Amino acid sequence: MKAYKYVPLIILPFASSTYADELNSSIGVTGIWAKSYIVGEDNASDPFPYVNLSYGMFRASPQGIGVEHAISDKDKVSLLVKLRRSPLDIDENSQLTGLNERKDATELALGWSTKLQSIDITSSLAADISDKHNGYEAKIKASKPYKTQVGLFIPSLGLAYQSKDLVNYYHGISASESALSGYQAYEGDGGVIGQMGITHIFPISDHWKTITNIQHTTLGDNISDSPIVEQSSFWAGMFSVVYTF
Repeated sequence: MKAYKYVPLIILPFASSTYADELNSSIGVTGIWAKSYIVGEDNASDPFPYVNLSYGMFRASPQGIGVEHAISDKDKVSLLVKLRRSPLDIDENSQLTGLNERKDATELALGWSTKLQSIDITSSLAADISDKHNGYEAKIKASKPYKTQVGLFIPSLGLAYQSKDLVNYYHGISASESALSGYQAYEGDGGVIGQMGITHIFPISDHWKTITNIQHTTLGDNISDSPIVEQSSFWAGMFSVVYTF
């Protein structure tokens, strides 16, 4: 199974939004568990490094690498290069023999975030720049941080629209693939994915903290109707231990 391949689809990792002219850096390790929704795929359960760096406008975080600019005290825009991991690994999936490889894709994402009186809003539009799925994804998320004596809690609700090209690259089945694999040919349309989750940030000390994220994803019919998709919703979790310099 390809390591941490579900991260871009289902995890909305915490990343520092502080804008500063000096270097801010956090490093650590993250463990992820994600229920597979694809026929024949194992559940994801992998550790990987956590890196979050900022210097002036430059950002390198779990969300991607690029620039971020504060246009006001409440509004920020960003331009990031990010990686979308394929949700299936044909080479190691004995039940999907006959399907073509679905490769990881590099995307360019334009983002905007604002802090309203009651909630925080983040949105982005990401398009493929690697000539893999040749589609795009538009996302919007509303969240509300709550400070407590046991850390910061951030519940969130989000929607993501995936274009037809993106949906079909990872979940469609062509006529030639159908003949070789035995799965019925399938062509989906663009559609919406729903996500809800909660993030907990606990400060252990001045430098150390833990970040826990639990998220539930609901797929649209355009994805869940694919013959290689075995469930329409699933859970994922992430736990990080982070040191901030």
